Amino acid sequence: MEKECCIVSLIYIEKLYKLAGIFITERNWKHLSFITLAIGSKVWDDESYENMHFAIVFPRYTKEIIAAMEGLFLELV
Repeated sequence: MEKECCIVSLIYIEKLYKLAGIFITERNWKHLSFITLAIGSKVWDDESYENMHFAIVFPRYTKEIIAAMEGLFLELV
């Protein structure tokens, strides 16, 4: 991932707070960090990983779970 993806991720977390009133907590920080970094990478990088690649690197999440988290996040913002 490009270093700029971290900045994009922080912007997305701030948007989530402002638009949906969702705070980052000890229970959701891993999910929020992961999905905002993944979305940031897709937006920023010309050749980003796809959900199946993220699922290989982060086996905690299946590609279906990643797609669901991504869809929910995008609905909220």
